[in-house]
Amino acid sequence: MIFNLIIFLLIAAVTFFHYLQGLFTATISAILAIFAAVLAVSYHEWIIERFLQGRFADYAPAIVMVAMFSVVYFALRVLFDKLVPGYVHVPVLADKVGGAAMGLIAGCFALGVLAIAAQTLPFNASIGGYSRFGLAGDIGPLGINRGQYKQMSEAMMYSPLRQTRLEQMRPDSLWIPVDDLVLGLVRRLSDGGSLAGNRTLASVHPDYLQETFGTRIGIESAAKHTLLNIGALQQARVTGVYSLASVPQKDAELPAVAKAVPLELPSTVKPEPDQLLLVVRTAIDANAADEKGEKLFRTSPSGVRLVANGKNYFPLGTLENAQTLYANRSDDYLLLPTGKGADWVFLVNRADVTAGQAATAISPGVFLEIKRLGRVDLSGKPVAADIQPDANVQVLRKADAPK
Repeated sequence: MIFNLIIFLLIAAVTFFHYLQGLFTATISAILAIFAAVLAVSYHEWIIERFLQGRFADYAPAIVMVAMFSVVYFALRVLFDKLVPGYVHVPVLADKVGGAAMGLIAGCFALGVLAIAAQTLPFNASIGGYSRFGLAGDIGPLGINRGQYKQMSEAMMYSPLRQTRLEQMRPDSLWIPVDDLVLGLVRRLSDGGSLAGNRTLASVHPDYLQETFGTRIGIESAAKHTLLNIGALQQARVTGVYSLASVPQKDAELPAVAKAVPLELPSTVKPEPDQLLLVVRTAIDANAADEKGEKLFRTSPSGVRLVANGKNYFPLGTLENAQTLYANRSDDYLLLPTGKGADWVFLVNRADVTAGQAATAISPGVFLEIKRLGRVDLSGKPVAADIQPDANVQVLRKADAPK
């Protein structure tokens, strides 16, 4: 509510300011706002990787986007004011109505960048009362057995997702969907337009706001929200890719929570003929762990995504001892000991990930991303059929996790 109201009031203020300026000046401002917004969204990741090199990682996308928009817009605005000091006079009604209309466009693009930037920050799932995907009310108190002597205590689930899987949920837009407006324009320009390059925006970020939301759920706001694979700093590696004909599964959640938010799991996961049950084994560097508290690596299933053929795939859960799938809700908290990795299990469309029916190697352009900046290219990686346990793969299960 508050976030929506702030965006609405700021757009109204920008519109009124341009109404006072008139049609000619407001038109120039709107064009510059569109130009600055497109550049800020398109190139903020390139600037982070090239110049920041991982500094301020959790805040870098927001800082760079807002700073780049501001610098480009105001620099060009000053330049145009110097080069075109005069004014084009039009009828008063057209001048004021046109000025307000151009101001609305400028405000939407300026606030669109601000809205996107806010959603990249390490907030909780809800930002000022706005959540990109629906949240349920608090659930509990739940009876949880804790400690060596199984003492019963009460716990709460605060604002879980309305559904258990993020990819199955429809997004909730802002009152004025300025973030979708900006991203939609950049997506079009990157696909055969003036920003076209080796890859389109959709091939890297099929749903950018889904990704930013996913990195905010299932992880404490004070924990690290990014993992860095930038230049020589490689905190995540893929050590193997495997396919499974089927796998037994169980709920990774505590019994009381599983009962309150059931997953309705089949005892065995078996892919359809056009699907592939893929296991991606990762190794996480010790420096990726949080520096305070228990010094664990924290993430959630929604903080890990496999991108293939313009689609985001999130893991069903993690593989335990290379034989049992521990299924997770998208906003579950996952903890890894320092320096340990995980086996992420994905159910994907075969044609998106491998060429042809034979799952022997990963198709070009497919990559795994962990916590925003930990991107690993999987192109050409062989897909093995036999997976063995690895001592370096360990996910803390609820009974073993630190209190």
